[in-house]
Amino acid sequence: MAVVYTLKQSAIARDEEVWMGIDAHKASWAVTILGSEGVLHQGSYEAKRSHLEGLVDRLPGCRIHAVYEAGPTGYKLLMWLRQMGCEALMTPPSLVPIRAGDRVKTDRRDSAKLAELLRAGLLKPIFDLKEETYHHRELVRTRAQLIEHRSDICRQIKSKLLSSS
Repeated sequence: MAVVYTLKQSAIARDEEVWMGIDAHKASWAVTILGSEGVLHQGSYEAKRSHLEGLVDRLPGCRIHAVYEAGPTGYKLLMWLRQMGCEALMTPPSLVPIRAGDRVKTDRRDSAKLAELLRAGLLKPIFDLKEETYHHRELVRTRAQLIEHRSDICRQIKSKLLSSS
């Protein structure tokens, strides 16, 4: 599944700043890494932490700035990036600037656009949840889903009892 283009090792200085744009989907990620000289890497990966760790490990000593659009990955990708030492942010898709006439959307182009906009400082982050708040929110959501499921089952039972009499 992974379509990988080699990371240009010779173009990376140890203390260089790099910008990583991630077009994140449920099953895959398109990643573009920009350095001061331009595109250092572009590739597609399965949506697994190990692939992300591999990319970050190939940038030793670099200051990595990463961004992705809010979507199916939620806060988990943000937490992973921060645990790996990246300065990461998640941005709402509605606040990503779009050039006039730029209608062609591909994962590769989107990841490159995110990296370029991050480097230019044109992206705004979403409200930043702390990890504890994130886990509390997940518990509340799960409880609400279970209550709704229980209500659905009660309605189904009542319907069966009414139709059988």
